[in-house]
Formats: sequence, C-alpha cells, structure tokens
Amino acid sequence: MVTLPSVAIVYDGHARCAAPRTQGSLLEDTPNGAPEVRCGEGREFLALEVGWPSWVGVVAEDLDAQRRFYRDVLGLTELAAGLGWVQFDFGDKGVLELVQRSGEPQYDHARYQVGYTVADLESARDTLVSRGVRPVTEIEGDAQAGGRWCYFLDAEGNIFEIKERREQPPH
Repeated sequence: MVTLPSVAIVYDGHARCAAPRTQGSLLEDTPNGAPEVRCGEGREFLALEVGWPSWVGVVAEDLDAQRRFYRDVLGLTELAAGLGWVQFDFGDKGVLELVQRSGEPQYDHARYQVGYTVADLESARDTLVSRGVRPVTEIEGDAQAGGRWCYFLDAEGNIFEIKERREQPPH
C-alpha cells in the first residue's frame, strides 16, 4: 500500500479522490474489509470513511448576539447550552453549535467549522496523522458530552473536526 499526498473520502459507498486531481476512482474491497481506492495511475491507499457533516460550529465574538440571531431570526430550536456555548437542532442531520471565541487554537477567531462523524475516533485520528494532517487538539469529550472529538487543519489551514458520537449509558 502506497501513501500519497492525495486523499480519498468515502461517502455513501462512493470514493472521491482529491488533490492532486485525477481521472476517476475505483472503490474495491480489501481482504480486511476496508475500502481501497485507486486514484489515477495505479496509486492505492486505504480510504478514510467519514459521514456527511454532523456538526457545524460557529466561533462567535458575541455569543449572546449570535444566539439571538440563530434562535429569534432564523427560528432554530435550542437543544442545550452551557458556559460559552449553545447548540441548535438540525434534526437527524446534526447540530449547529455556537462557541464563544477564546484563546484555545480551535476557537481563537470568529469562523465557521465543520465536523465529520467517524465510527472509530482513535483509528481515524491515527490515519489522518499518518497521512500528514496536522492535529490542532488531542481527543476531547466523553459520553456525558455526547461523544468525543478532535480538531485538525486542512490543506489551506482551515480547522475541521472529526467526531465519534456515543450514547450515554442508562442510569
């Protein structure tokens, strides 16, 4: 298996090859059941399976003003809130979360961020790091927080999240 600077993402069973641009892709099953993607001229590597974005974050300068905008102007329903954050319901599709800007690198200036759901956070994180993707944080969160997550930088320095959702154990 050859590791390339290009990336393949599998979504709904379809592989997409990204930079460098290639002509087409082929999704195959490997002996261990992981999807394998061929991008371009015989180059192969294991694909990282990510789902449709399940979380969109807005890092806010003024959390109260943003909260009023998304709740009162756009009419979104609040799910939960805490010190420095508020979440809005996107139904089965996911969550919009407003987060107060802070000194933490993932929240250090106002911006939008996208979070992708993965089945196994440790494995996905290890795969991204092995492919040269720069992590911004270690793994954070737990079942009480609705799952675990970590942040990375994409090729242009934009922050994105991968998230593993877990159900809270019954009390």
